[in-house]
Amino acid sequence: SEYMSNLFGPGGNGNGAYRDRLLARAAQLVTVVLGPVLRDVLRQTDIVTYLAAEDQYVILLPESDGAQAERVVERINEHFYTRTFAHLRAGIAAFPADGLTMEDLVARAQSPSQTNQAGA
Repeated sequence: SEYMSNLFGPGGNGNGAYRDRLLARAAQLVTVVLGPVLRDVLRQTDIVTYLAAEDQYVILLPESDGAQAERVVERINEHFYTRTFAHLRAGIAAFPADGLTMEDLVARAQSPSQTNQAGA
């Protein structure tokens, strides 16, 4: 089966305009830093896409099992943390076991039982 890792980006606390500015800066940081991290960690056969409506990155890991997908998430978080001192939230879902559509897989990856927040 194929595994998908859904990276949600850093969470933030705050409210109103200040919170929005913090989240915008965090999104910029993720964008600038995440590209080189993904290049360093992923295989040439892995696929990265960005879901603009959800402000999330989705990584497709063909020919990977659950343990391999978990290790990829750990490595991405390790590499990201060494560059930013921040952690990413990530979830994992398997195709076709957890869903047949991107929406189903993302929803499954976001479910509390599948979500992993390193360092929390």
